[in-house]
Amino acid sequence: MRVIHLTLLALYNLLLLVPCVLGAVENTDVLPLAGKWRMKLDPTSNEGAAQKWYSLKISGDIAILPGTINYENHRTAAATVPSSPLGSSIGLGNFQPLYEYRGAVWYQRDVEIPAGWAGKHVELLMESCMWETYVWVDDQFIGTVNSLATPHRYDLTKALKSGAKQRITIAVDNSNLPNAMSGIAGQIKDQKSADATAREMMEFFNEGTVMASTARKVKYGITGHQVWAMMWNGILGRFELHAEDQMRITHADVFPPAETNGIKLKLELANDSGSTGDAKVSLRCKLRGNGQSEETRMEANVHLSGEKCQLVELNLAPKRPLLRWDDENPRVYDGVLELSQAGKASFGEYRMAFGLRELGRRDNQFTVNGRKVFMRGTVENFIFPLTGNAPVDPETWQRLMATVKAYGLNFIRFHTCTPPASAFDAADETGVYLQVELPMLTRPPAGSISKEIKDPASKAFIFDEFRRILATYGNHPSFFGMTMGNEQFDNNQAFRSGLVKQAQQLDSRHFYAESSGGPTHWPAGSTQNGVVSDYFVTAHSVSGTEPLTGIAWSGRRVIDSSRFNTTAPNTTYDYSASLAGLEKPLMTHEVGQWATFPDMREMTRYHGATRPFNFDIIRQRLRDNDLLEFAADFTRASGRLAFALYKEEVESALRTPGLAGFQLLQLNDYPGQGTSTVGLLNSLWESKGLTTPREFRSFCGPVVPLARLSKRTWTTAETLTATVNLANYGATEMNAPAKWSVIDDAGRIQAMGELPAKLAPAGGLSTIGDLSIPLDKIPAPRKVTLRIGVGDLEPNSWDVWVYPAKLPEDPPVGVTLATVWNEQTKMLLRRGHKVLLAVDPASLPPLVNPNPTVHDVGKSSSSREGVLSAPIPGNFTPVFWSPVMKHQQLAQTMGLLCDPANPALAQFPTDFHSDWQWWDPVMSSAVMRVNPLPKALRPIVQVIDNFRDNQRLAMVFEVKVGEGRLLVCSADIAKNLESRPVARQLRYSLLQYMSSGIFNPDVPASEDDLDKVLLANPNSGSK
Repeated sequence: MRVIHLTLLALYNLLLLVPCVLGAVENTDVLPLAGKWRMKLDPTSNEGAAQKWYSLKISGDIAILPGTINYENHRTAAATVPSSPLGSSIGLGNFQPLYEYRGAVWYQRDVEIPAGWAGKHVELLMESCMWETYVWVDDQFIGTVNSLATPHRYDLTKALKSGAKQRITIAVDNSNLPNAMSGIAGQIKDQKSADATAREMMEFFNEGTVMASTARKVKYGITGHQVWAMMWNGILGRFELHAEDQMRITHADVFPPAETNGIKLKLELANDSGSTGDAKVSLRCKLRGNGQSEETRMEANVHLSGEKCQLVELNLAPKRPLLRWDDENPRVYDGVLELSQAGKASFGEYRMAFGLRELGRRDNQFTVNGRKVFMRGTVENFIFPLTGNAPVDPETWQRLMATVKAYGLNFIRFHTCTPPASAFDAADETGVYLQVELPMLTRPPAGSISKEIKDPASKAFIFDEFRRILATYGNHPSFFGMTMGNEQFDNNQAFRSGLVKQAQQLDSRHFYAESSGGPTHWPAGSTQNGVVSDYFVTAHSVSGTEPLTGIAWSGRRVIDSSRFNTTAPNTTYDYSASLAGLEKPLMTHEVGQWATFPDMREMTRYHGATRPFNFDIIRQRLRDNDLLEFAADFTRASGRLAFALYKEEVESALRTPGLAGFQLLQLNDYPGQGTSTVGLLNSLWESKGLTTPREFRSFCGPVVPLARLSKRTWTTAETLTATVNLANYGATEMNAPAKWSVIDDAGRIQAMGELPAKLAPAGGLSTIGDLSIPLDKIPAPRKVTLRIGVGDLEPNSWDVWVYPAKLPEDPPVGVTLATVWNEQTKMLLRRGHKVLLAVDPASLPPLVNPNPTVHDVGKSSSSREGVLSAPIPGNFTPVFWSPVMKHQQLAQTMGLLCDPANPALAQFPTDFHSDWQWWDPVMSSAVMRVNPLPKALRPIVQVIDNFRDNQRLAMVFEVKVGEGRLLVCSADIAKNLESRPVARQLRYSLLQYMSSGIFNPDVPASEDDLDKVLLANPNSGSK
């Protein structure tokens, strides 16, 4: 018999889970089911049902539950690195499961039922399953439960016999096949069919008849990260039988009354005994984490009606006010509810945890307990590469929430998924707001002409999941809101708005929106789409055409659809003009998405359920192109460029009056779609060494100083001016002086001062003063940092560059400036001259895929689609999202890598990566592909290619050509230099270097090889 070792996750009994959040009956008898179970795979998802495995003793494999089969599955071949020719996207999609299994798995065990359970209500609890489960006791079919987001629970009261040993069989099916487990369909009794549920649902939504889709090939037409991330199979978290009294509290919701210091309770009582008469409900609660906190007691009377299920609403008044919960003061109460009757024993204690907070809206912004709060969010996509499933253990979520707070964030959007209770618990204790989403289809099934899902089973699943989520997690104060899907636009509009309206009726403690992403109203002026939502989450402007992120979401080329490429760098931009006409709070959607080069050093970290085969492919391509030595530098350089862009995106949001928040995409990498390494942290939420929590918090926190600078590059003839704002979304007003300083790159203070204290009320943006700093004393060229701190706040800072107002225009003696690679230029080199070739970017050859026959996008043989006839222009921003998913971006480069100590850059202050001062040279450049040149060549300014193509690219390089010495620059350093101080300074630095005695390139290059780099048609020769 083989033992298959599954992922072992500790059962955590401290946070007990029942139908309401964090609640359990303390006097419940619990029989843990953790341990060895007999197991059998059923890849067809039908063989076991047809052969009645539940009536047999399953033999063969042994599984350890709780756990999954993600790590070891001897019946499924382990995945291997796919063959992926250069230029192909094959294998670059995502991390691959080591063992992938789709189908049912049958688990079976003999369990001895305690003799003392006679007359008790007995329930089977499985906290997390993927995703349909079926349960038998001996030969009796108990039923089926289908939920991705909430525990699976079964009433076994009638099937179990106290004191007896009985066989429990559980089938877990993750296949989503249309006919899965069809062999047991006739055994399902006393359960509503999917069609019946759909009819009931449609009565509420008033949509009329539901038509089943003819195009569906799955049981449930849903999508989202709870099914995208990894199709694991198993049972996770709490796994047990528990017995309860016949009279018991089964559900409790806690509401903070708006006008009193008390609380309102909504209770659900189960009364299998038929007890009637007067009873008492008492609540004891104590503030968590405070050893000095006194217990608060309150009680109320209730009359037992004798009904099997009785709903009760009570108002309880404590002797002292209970404290409120928010992100800065996350106060959680542990409470014990007790139901009792005079002269009778208690019916058991129901333990629960809760926090009191009220969400509101004022001036198109969110309020929490009456205070305006700005949501600073990131996205979580259920990517956990080591386990291949969303964790249920408290430790993982506590670490994740602590990381979010350390980086100054206070909000997480769960993309088309809902986390387990332990995530809500950790967010409650840490002070993080959570937004969950339903796994709504992004678009109707293929071939459908309707914008609505017409399949009753899919809609029924979504509808039931929506109600289960509210019932299970509603008490958590961190539960901020729910949207009904991702980027729905006008798809399923009536369905989504109906869900929002019912949610608002069922549980007013949270906010609800029809969709994350998509316009606020679609089509423009719609009287339906978006009207019922409590708030908007969108990247699209409310009015006008400017997007609410750094790039237009239009599918266009990033090079001309991002303000970071089309507008010279500044820190004045905000979204005010795009918010005109807004009537409710709005959070910007999926801000950022600036990719970093994958970090090859991470590969050994992914030793669990998934493997980074995409990283293997990238590493091999780097090796093949003699670039592997630069891999770590590519990550650091592209990452610092991405960091600069993320900082500006965050500050743009904070600078915008009336904006309610932002949601980054995202703080950590997402390896699940086209190798989208868009995070400043890796997919394990670990640092890449690109920034620190302290640095990130300096511009991303509840209270942040902001400087509005009209530009990033200045001359010594100018006076730097800036308006200083304070985004104050903290708990109190600010009234402290703003201390500022200008510090050069050697750490010397070049200027400093103080703005007088000015009141900055909490809940918005205030102007606290203006700066005017003459630059004539700055020893240019120089990078300097403007640093501003207010009170005890961490100072925020902005790098600016100061250049001489004038420079010599003529090349130094002994250096020839050329703009064309032609016979005349070659002749100068043959005669031993030193030549600066400031090549016209428009004259360079197009940058095509070196192996177009294997390009797998299917639309073009070029890796830069549709640009075969033109050079690839320089692009300041790195790849947006992924070069695999976004192959139409045109310029798919990832910034610059250069050596600040290189003497060619001695008069051009730079770090090792692209920064804002490089914007003008980069955007006036074209990319040079230097693959034909000797492998020993190390460009002075290297352009980082995307990680699909991995070609050797350059902006500035030097070579020896015969007796001559050549330095080539593909940025425009020849035109309009009087108004372009950065290009003028770069030209000057290169010329000064070439006129010195140290300009002596040691890498030879032939004229023929240079023809291939510098001529559009190298075979035609040059004149």
